Amino acid sequence: MMNHRENIKLGEGKSLTLYKCTGDKWTIGFGWNIEDNGIPEEIAERLLDIAIELAEKDLFHIFGWIFISDLKENQYGRYCALLDMAYNLGYGRFKGFKKMIAAVKAHDWEEAAEQAKDSRWYKQVGERGERNVYLLRTGRFPA
Repeated sequence: MMNHRENIKLGEGKSLTLYKCTGDKWTIGFGWNIEDNGIPEEIAERLLDIAIELAEKDLFHIFGWIFISDLKENQYGRYCALLDMAYNLGYGRFKGFKKMIAAVKAHDWEEAAEQAKDSRWYKQVGERGERNVYLLRTGRFPA
């Protein structure tokens, strides 16, 4: 027996990308009018959680589970910098930071910071880049 949820899904269809509905409004998912409604805070927070999980998987893929787990536990600031960069850049662009990745693997944090700083990304993200370079260098958040 069909319920209200299944009935709505059947009527709306599903799109995981933005599209213009028949009312010429930007829509996503099961007919969510994002143009007029935006997204609720709880959806934004859940999307952030999902994106963080994906970025962390990217770090595991690049550096290995043991390395990242140890970094997260013992050098949290540096872990945060790498996670933020992976989140912001996405896997494809993050893995392009080959010299920075090599420096991180060698625990050469000064070189890792310099490689992050010597990038187009750093020039584009302003304070975010400065914060992440500081975290890579020192392992702690600025006061």
